[in-house]
Amino acid sequence: MTIVATLFVVTLHPLIVIQTDDTNHFKSHPSMKKLLATLVLVSGFYTAFSQVNWILETSHTSVQFAVDHMGFSETTGNFKKMEGTFQSSDDKVNNLTGKITIQIGSINTDNEDRDKHLQAEDFFDAQKYPTMTYAVKSIKKTGNNVTVTGDLTIKGKTKPVTMTGLFKGVGQDPYGGTRAGFARLTTTINRQDFGLTFNKTMAAGGLVVGDEVRITINAELLKK
Repeated sequence: MTIVATLFVVTLHPLIVIQTDDTNHFKSHPSMKKLLATLVLVSGFYTAFSQVNWILETSHTSVQFAVDHMGFSETTGNFKKMEGTFQSSDDKVNNLTGKITIQIGSINTDNEDRDKHLQAEDFFDAQKYPTMTYAVKSIKKTGNNVTVTGDLTIKGKTKPVTMTGLFKGVGQDPYGGTRAGFARLTTTINRQDFGLTFNKTMAAGGLVVGDEVRITINAELLKK
């Protein structure tokens, strides 16, 4: 048991009496069940106390997407406003979990009319569903590579989505803070799975908007 846990046991559990006799042996209360229960509570408290909290450093984070246009080219875009909070078991972002929340109204494809259409009911329906989220369930680091597993929610529909990319490491910034970086986290989703079903058929039979959406995230976390 750690020193911190020991102090909590002595302080918080009035039924445990520790005293010293002439032979310098310790005596304790005979109720071992109560002692074990206290240790479990202290262990849980200590685990929560040791949790490391992070926030998404949005000025160095990007969420980008690309989708086929008429089969001839790609239309690309990004989201300008987002926030995120995360928790890990240590400063190395092991056992990382958390959530990114993205504002649909911040979508940007460098075309104002197209952005308005994407926010309308035909696509994201931003008035009814103003945000989409990605809840990180786990990460697996292998060298510089990382696999992120989570749940993506768009228009009230949630699907498991796995992203792969690079883990850029953890280190100190010039201002005394601790940062962690993830680069080129990529995945491909089918927009139909999330209720983004609008399309038009061209005279030749092809579709104006492709169903596959390629997503790339670059994320920087700042330790709180």
